[in-house]
Amino acid sequence: MIGTSVKCAVALLSVCQVMSWVTGYDQKGGLQFNIDVDAILNNKRLLDAYSRCYLDQGPCPGPSREAKKYLGEIFRTNCAKCTKEQKTQTRIAFRKLKEKRPRDFAKVFAKYNPGNTHLASFTAWLKSNDS
Repeated sequence: MIGTSVKCAVALLSVCQVMSWVTGYDQKGGLQFNIDVDAILNNKRLLDAYSRCYLDQGPCPGPSREAKKYLGEIFRTNCAKCTKEQKTQTRIAFRKLKEKRPRDFAKVFAKYNPGNTHLASFTAWLKSNDS
């Protein structure tokens, strides 16, 4: 009897963990992605690879496959479910992308926010420093 209860509890916990991975939220409610933004932005080859990935024009290196799932939500909500660190990194990444490669920024934004309906609010959010 106890063995069955323990097995059920372990199975339930496993399902809950898998669901949190699938939905992309950790226990604190933040989006799960962790990318070394500076390493990508300072390396043309990596930046090209990530841009191709996000535009569905090539394979996705490392964690970009996971982060790619959240771009639409990030653009729509200004990273509302991101942790403070993720918000900081997102701002840095998109500020630099917009500055260094405005065409790529425009293409990525348009892909994940058709009609650019949230471009003005996202751009304003990028310029702000609030968390």
